[in-house]
Amino acid sequence: MHHALKIHEILTLILQLVPSEAKLRTAAAAARTCQTFYEPASDALWGELPAMRRLFDLLPRDLLARAGFQHDVARELGAHDWARFLQHSARVRSVTFEERDGGDALEDYSNTIVLMRRGSTGPILPKAHTLLIDGDFFLGARGYGVGNLSLFIGSEIREVRLGMRTGPRHHREIVEQLALLCPQLRHIELWKCEWREARLLLGFERLETVICSQDVTCRADLPTLAQLRSLRHLSVRLPSEIKELAGDQTARSAAIVRFPALETLELRDVGHSRFIKPVLRFIDSLRLQNVRFQAAYQPFHENPRAPGAVLTALASKFPNIRTLELVDWWSLAIFPQKAITTLHHLEELCLTRGNFTLTPQSVVALGKGCPKLRRLQVYSESRERDDFRSWSLHALELAATHLPKLEHLATSFDTSDVTELAEPHATSWVPLTLAVTKSPLRAEHVQPTASYISRVYPNVRFGLPKNYVVKEEDEDQRRWGQLAQAVQEVKCSN
Repeated sequence: MHHALKIHEILTLILQLVPSEAKLRTAAAAARTCQTFYEPASDALWGELPAMRRLFDLLPRDLLARAGFQHDVARELGAHDWARFLQHSARVRSVTFEERDGGDALEDYSNTIVLMRRGSTGPILPKAHTLLIDGDFFLGARGYGVGNLSLFIGSEIREVRLGMRTGPRHHREIVEQLALLCPQLRHIELWKCEWREARLLLGFERLETVICSQDVTCRADLPTLAQLRSLRHLSVRLPSEIKELAGDQTARSAAIVRFPALETLELRDVGHSRFIKPVLRFIDSLRLQNVRFQAAYQPFHENPRAPGAVLTALASKFPNIRTLELVDWWSLAIFPQKAITTLHHLEELCLTRGNFTLTPQSVVALGKGCPKLRRLQVYSESRERDDFRSWSLHALELAATHLPKLEHLATSFDTSDVTELAEPHATSWVPLTLAVTKSPLRAEHVQPTASYISRVYPNVRFGLPKNYVVKEEDEDQRRWGQLAQAVQEVKCSN
């Protein structure tokens, strides 16, 4: 029965088939138990709705086949079926509307619901707070229009994502509708949107997060976004040409754009590190604490000193940032950059795919410049081939000495010298989470490595780097799983 029915349907059958009579105490207890768990189980099952088809399946499957016209369909839809549909739709907290989720039959169902819901005061998904629309599905291929969005969602919506399959015209229409339906929206992600219409976002009084894949220009876009008084997180894509970003001399002489509440700035698809400097020149925020720069997919060739100039500009303007991420920054050849060591309030540092080598002096310099560092994720990868440059396990001892607040370390260790490891001179009782994805750890290395790690960090735990995707049959993770078990055995034996 498990394979034929969903869990909530099994519970419903149990409640119907088991008589809750006093003389059958066991059966009555089972019925009461199932009734107790039915509501939370249903809430969990329907809370996240990855596809509307799952909700439409509650309607009679042969309804459309029996009725020739939509009005007949609506008339034949029984009160019991409609009540069950509304009961479960009220449990939905997160919903996805996808064009590929349906087809003609799915559109017929949605049009039937429109007819059933005409004149009603409340939406079908009254408690939904997260909405993803990917495609022109549900938005009026038969003439109903985006205005029908109000039949499905209400003012509880707090987070909206518009996918790449939703056309630019529908982007504008949806944003206009959302401004009327849910002015308290906190989070919006746009795939295609003309930035000259970014003023539509001003209709959201409490918008805190804006993520857009459209290119940003300093002259027009940043001043508009700065008018969002509650904006705390901004993620945009930089254009491929610096002239599009700076706009010649006119933009360079423009006034600084001040964001009153901006805390997180993310610049994606950076084609060259010098593209960042105009943005840093225009943006100002007293609350900026988190910065993330992601390079373009194709590694770019630039002067190795260029990243240092950008980091210097960043540190001089925003010396109090707490999180810094440089993703796919191939030209980063020195670690740590001198500018990084001037960020004395830095708590999280993430550098991936740099072209640098880690040394003991690097750890010492980082400890002196960033004494508050809690999370460190560092990967160095050669541009010519897909290999990670490792650093010695001795770095753990240096981290325990010079980074006393370090709680999370994600990197790639070189274990070729494991047999030469001496008794460590430093021990840290901080519960460090160690995350490693690449390392030539062999079977004979496991025991001495486990012994060394457990002496330096007796309370060590093993985890995964942020945003790391575990692949099937990942040999590195299998090895470090063995190491985690060996460390636990050493800790128990002590």
